[in-house]
This record gives sequence, structure tokens and C-alpha cells, in this order.
Amino acid sequence: MAFMTANPSSFTNDMVKILFILTQCKLGIAGPWGTAKMEHYANTAWPTWDAFKKLFASTFYPADVQQSAVDSLSNLRQKDGQ
Repeated sequence: MAFMTANPSSFTNDMVKILFILTQCKLGIAGPWGTAKMEHYANTAWPTWDAFKKLFASTFYPADVQQSAVDSLSNLRQKDGQ
């Protein structure tokens, strides 16, 4: 998103913004998800940028960020020798 904010003239419409994000989805579960979304949108209709951001967040971010952070800290263990 920082690149998009720094280069607004390159991202003039919702489809271009969404395509940019989807092409950045390469690793882990994001790769197949991004490819599937590009194929789906190419055969149907592209969502709005706002709708896509909500879908992306609900797919890749925990619903309760604060609780997720607390859980991570609660499970944090020091390794031997540290």
C-alpha cells in the first residue's frame, strides 16, 4: 500500500489497485488465493477497492487482532541458551 500511496498516478482506478495487490500475493496461501481471485474477477466483475480491502482483511488478518497479540505473547518461550 505504501508504494500505491507514493505513486497515485499509477493507480488510477479500482481494478489497477486490485491487480497490483493480487500480483504481490506470491507466498504461502496468498499465492493460490491471489491467482484464484484474478481468474474469478476476469470472468465476472471486479469489486470496488473498498470491497476488496474488506475481503483481503477478512481473509488474511485475525478477526480479533488484540486477542491474537495477547495469545502470541502468552505462548512466547525463551529458547535454551538465551
